[in-house]
Amino acid sequence: ARPGVMAELASFNFDCQNVPARSPPQAAA
Repeated sequence: ARPGVMAELASFNFDCQNVPARSPPQAAA
């Protein structure tokens, strides 16, 4: 995977951990 993608995934995981009550992620995004 590209560094940009890894950073995006890390940011996404961090966001999910901080906001667990948020709507489910878009799997098709």
